Amino acid sequence: MSDINGTRIIEISPYKRAAFSVGVLLLLLGMAFSLTRAVSGAAEQLIQAHLDLWAVEKGQGLSLEKWENVESMLGFALVLNPNNPVLLQQGGRLFEWGAWLSTDDNRARNSRLDRALEYYRASARQRPVWPYAWNDLAAAKLKRGGMDAEFRFALWKSLELGPWEKGIQLSVVEIGFANLEKFNREERKRLLENMRNATLRHAKTVAKLATKYHRNLLFCFGVTDNPWVTEHCRKKKVKN
Repeated sequence: MSDINGTRIIEISPYKRAAFSVGVLLLLLGMAFSLTRAVSGAAEQLIQAHLDLWAVEKGQGLSLEKWENVESMLGFALVLNPNNPVLLQQGGRLFEWGAWLSTDDNRARNSRLDRALEYYRASARQRPVWPYAWNDLAAAKLKRGGMDAEFRFALWKSLELGPWEKGIQLSVVEIGFANLEKFNREERKRLLENMRNATLRHAKTVAKLATKYHRNLLFCFGVTDNPWVTEHCRKKKVKN
C-alpha cells in the first residue's frame, strides 16, 4: 500500500492480478457454457416436438419447407453442442423423414438416408450403451438396403442393451417378420426368443405385426404357453 498526495493506493501483486483475471475468465466461460447448454436444450426439445408430431400424423403435415426449417434448427444446435448424442440421434431421424419426402427422387432419398446413418453412427459413438441409437442405425441400414455386418451388429447390440425395452422388442419383431428368410438359423432362434419375450407384455401388438407380415403360423406355433395367444389363434383358425 502506498500514499500519493494523501490518497492511499492498494497495490495488487502480479500473482493476485493473474488469479483475479483467471477467475473472471472462468466465470465468463461458465456463463457462456450454461447459456449454450440452455439454447441447445431448448432446440433439442423443439426438434423432438416436430419429430413426434410427424410420427403421430404419419407425415401428413410434413412439407419440404417445414423439414428444412427443422434442419436449420438442428444445424444451429449442433454448432453449439456438436457431440450431443440426443441431437445426433434426432439428426438421424430428421434425415429419415427427409428421405421419406424424397420418394420420387431415389438419388436424394439415398443421400438423405446416408446422412441419417452418419448421424446414428455418431450418436452411438457418443452414447454406446443406449439401445435405441443402435436400433435406429439398424433400421436405417435396412431402409438403405443393407443387411450387412454393420446392420447385424447394430440390431443385436440394441437387443443386448435393451432386451425388455418395448420399443426395441417390437422393432426387432417387425424387422424379423419382414425379413425372416434373410436371417440364418441361429439368428432366427434369437428372433423367436425376442418374439416370445415381447409377447409376454405386448401380445396384441405382436399379433398385429404377425398378421401384417403374414407370420401368423410362426406366431401361433412359436408362442404356446400364452392363453391370450392360444385364444387369438383359435379364433383366427390358424392351423399347422
